[in-house]
Amino acid sequence: MDRKIQIVFLDILSDDDNLRQTLEERVQGGMPYGEIYAQALRPLPVEVITIDATKSFILPPLCDVILIGGSAHDPSEALLRPWMQRLKDTIRWVAETRIPMLGVCGGHEFIADALGGLVGENQSGREVGALPVSLTTAGRSDFLFDGLPDTFLAMQSHGHKVTVKPLGATVLAYSAMTDIQALGIGENIRTIQFHAEFSSLWLRRLTSFRKQIIASNLYRDTRATRIIFRNFVQHYFG
Repeated sequence: MDRKIQIVFLDILSDDDNLRQTLEERVQGGMPYGEIYAQALRPLPVEVITIDATKSFILPPLCDVILIGGSAHDPSEALLRPWMQRLKDTIRWVAETRIPMLGVCGGHEFIADALGGLVGENQSGREVGALPVSLTTAGRSDFLFDGLPDTFLAMQSHGHKVTVKPLGATVLAYSAMTDIQALGIGENIRTIQFHAEFSSLWLRRLTSFRKQIIASNLYRDTRATRIIFRNFVQHYFG
């Protein structure tokens, strides 16, 4: 490819502009949410185009990859937030067109929900910190996890989880508190519940913002999981 790969980041962090600004200032080090993903992808020959998907939007004509990040909301709020239905319609369209799509945390949940899975509150509690994630047999042979061991540390911060996978989806990873940590859906869709874009510093800021107290050993370095972004892009574009 003689141009940069166009990655469209659908930002679903929140439809509350005040919350967005507060998170940007207190958690994200002054960076917009999309810039965190752009930094994680920066070694690759990509251009990240951020779209606020909580507002009316149209995908650009040149769109090589769809990336959906985390959210302060979960799919059960769709009746109260019309943008969620638009997002789900977009996800279904992307699934049909076979554009590569990667979902992270909230993106993982919204993609699963849109394609027929179920999402609910994690009855084991909120999963927070650098915690072990293990690959299934299918996950060990999936391109998404090339270069990672069978069990690795990943940054978690979620209170909901996918409870039932979409028909035909394959579970690629699991953890002690979340039995669906990653999904493969056809050839073009992969999703992860954990945050491959997060650093321990961002987690410290986030737990401070939420007034959460977690053990100091849960702030361990998980930057090795950023290889997932490289694997995803390179699988489709070499």
